[in-house]
Amino acid sequence: MLQIFSLRRFLSKLSLPASGGLLAGLALALAAFLTGCSSAPEPAFRGGPRLSAEPAAVDFGTVAEGTQVKANFTLTNVGDATLAIEKAATRVVEGCCPPTPQLSSQELAPGKKATLTLEFTMVGDMVGPHRFEVLVYSNDAVSSVATLEVKGTYLSQ
Repeated sequence: MLQIFSLRRFLSKLSLPASGGLLAGLALALAAFLTGCSSAPEPAFRGGPRLSAEPAAVDFGTVAEGTQVKANFTLTNVGDATLAIEKAATRVVEGCCPPTPQLSSQELAPGKKATLTLEFTMVGDMVGPHRFEVLVYSNDAVSSVATLEVKGTYLSQ
């Protein structure tokens, strides 16, 4: 709302050409105003790349055997330098058969996002509780490994 009033004030003080140039003058005034207001957002972290992951954990609860489940994590570079994700790996904490993480991008400019996906189906004798840690290795300036969690309990049908 503040930007609209500021634009009106800006335009009211601007002297525009009287004949034929009204549209061009308005376009020029709007461009000048928007250029002054469109600076990139400040990074949340200064001092290098910084990984933020949402959510930190996914709990599927109780799932029927044979049901395919999918966990999506949004990885964001909240730092002020390019974030390089070296790899993502899954470690079994409980249960068996860790899924392989899929990463949409391994290099994130400041403010950019990527999706990390785990998709799997438990079958046969894989019933019971399962818990995995997803380790994301990167050049994060504070912590080179981020740990995410996926868990659920599979029941036989």
